[in-house]
Amino acid sequence: MVEAMETLFSDKRDVVGKVKAIPLSRKTATGKIESINAHLRMTLLTHIDQVDYFSLAIDESTDIMDVAQLAVFVKFFDSEEMKEEVFTLFGLEGEITGQAAYDALVKRLDKMKISLHKCISVTTDGAPAIVG
Repeated sequence: MVEAMETLFSDKRDVVGKVKAIPLSRKTATGKIESINAHLRMTLLTHIDQVDYFSLAIDESTDIMDVAQLAVFVKFFDSEEMKEEVFTLFGLEGEITGQAAYDALVKRLDKMKISLHKCISVTTDGAPAIVG
């Protein structure tokens, strides 16, 4: 990045100096990512709270450590356009059944203060672990 800045702004050393001064430590990067994540999460939860209805798409898969993961996508109309966002991703423990996935999802939604009364559709790929 510094090389590109030196090429693009060879006549503006103050710009290159500011780029070089950007802290890139692990702690700084982690803090910035967590801050961005919190802002995006709050924005998404605000949108979901304000809409009349939303739908969910759910997919279960297993990660490289053989832990079942539940990915949940949310789709809604925000008065201007349809939006589809990654809603949450979390691990599932124990035997993976449709009931276990449902219970874990409801618990996660309750924690986020999202009511299932606004959910008008749930879509899965039909895998036995989700619908069974």
